[in-house]
Amino acid sequence: MTRALVLELAAAAGMAVDESPLTLDALRDADEAFLTSTTREVQPISHVDDRAVPSVPGPVAATLSTAFNALVAQHLDP
Repeated sequence: MTRALVLELAAAAGMAVDESPLTLDALRDADEAFLTSTTREVQPISHVDDRAVPSVPGPVAATLSTAFNALVAQHLDP
């Protein structure tokens, strides 16, 4: 559910969304990374293996986290 809401928020913000599989190397080279979950909502990822992710939270994660928190504040069961 959280993933679906975050995808909707991303689309509403004009962000391109691509849900294709990533290789581990592509994830290691990412400028930012985050996960979504019911308990953690939008959670930035700081490291992949022993490599630090350059931007934590990155601009996408920060924008979506703020939007998700606003949505939950408006509707307890979005």
